[in-house]
Amino acid sequence: MLNSVVNLHKAVSFFSRHRVVHALLDNDDAGQKALARLGESLPSSEVIDQSVFYRDHKYLNEYLQEKQHQQVQRKQQPHGHKVR
Repeated sequence: MLNSVVNLHKAVSFFSRHRVVHALLDNDDAGQKALARLGESLPSSEVIDQSVFYRDHKYLNEYLQEKQHQQVQRKQQPHGHKVR
């Protein structure tokens, strides 16, 4: 977990030990630039951009919060039908 694209250079040595790296970066210019740098820095690894799963959100955390809110809303809805 990087927490910031500023820390990308610190993580490259760790990521380089892995054949596949799943990138869950922000959906903004900084995230796309970091993804490109990651790919360039890891020529022996497959870097997979996972931001497509939350493309309607700028941040992964926004997406996760919305999903959690939707689940809570569903649980609060009445289940079944009234029996007369």
